[in-house]
Amino acid sequence: MTNKIEKLAWRTSSYSQNDGGCVAVALAAYAVMARDSRVPMSPELVFPEKSWAAMVDCLTE
Repeated sequence: MTNKIEKLAWRTSSYSQNDGGCVAVALAAYAVMARDSRVPMSPELVFPEKSWAAMVDCLTE
């Protein structure tokens, strides 16, 4: 599975600083993946799509 994760299109927010201190996010077929953008080989957090959407909604209220 690691090879599949490495091939995902990881993105960071346009609001992140130039030092890379941000969370990187990638859309997988089954979930939303998140990791530390400063450490690309760091472990990923896996969120089911509905859980990710609920978290984003909560944060943007």
